[in-house]
Amino acid sequence: MVSVEVVEDRVRQVILSSFLPETVPEAFHNTDDLFALLDSLQVLRLVQHLEALFGVQVTDDELTADNLGSVEKMAAFVARKRD
Repeated sequence: MVSVEVVEDRVRQVILSSFLPETVPEAFHNTDDLFALLDSLQVLRLVQHLEALFGVQVTDDELTADNLGSVEKMAAFVARKRD
């Protein structure tokens, strides 16, 4: 079982390397609003990473800010999906 902290670290790495490469890691927080930082295509690509990395399936009705709005929310969402 993957811990929430591990999920947060992996999601954070994907975001910084794939979508925000010029961002200083210390300036990006796990509580930052991803919908303000990423465009809709980037969010969908991030969801694809989540599905591949953690073996979860994200349905259309789960594509919400409550589930995907921050690194913390994504990690909690993945944990719920994996349980």
